[in-house]
Amino acid sequence: MNAPELENARAEEDRGEREPGKDEDSEHRPMANAFDPYREALVIETKTLWAPEAESLALGDRQRGEIAAWLHAHPSEAAELEYQRLTAGFCRQITVTADDVARRQAAG
Repeated sequence: MNAPELENARAEEDRGEREPGKDEDSEHRPMANAFDPYREALVIETKTLWAPEAESLALGDRQRGEIAAWLHAHPSEAAELEYQRLTAGFCRQITVTADDVARRQAAG
């Protein structure tokens, strides 16, 4: 971003027209790691990753699928949640942790 663009961006931030620290490239960056009902309403794609400590747990494919499905059905319960901006909405990416697995198993 050149100097005039930076100055314009700062003015937009001051007027509340732009989120602080946002630039043209920011739409391709991950969004905040907190559950967001607004972004949830715009989720058009989901992705599940497994943290190393969760990956090493002795779980069958069926159990892994059930845990991932449960977390995507209850995204506010996920320990690691990320929204990635897409052209027409958001991708919800959940990284399953050992704590997520323990919570799900305790819930039954």
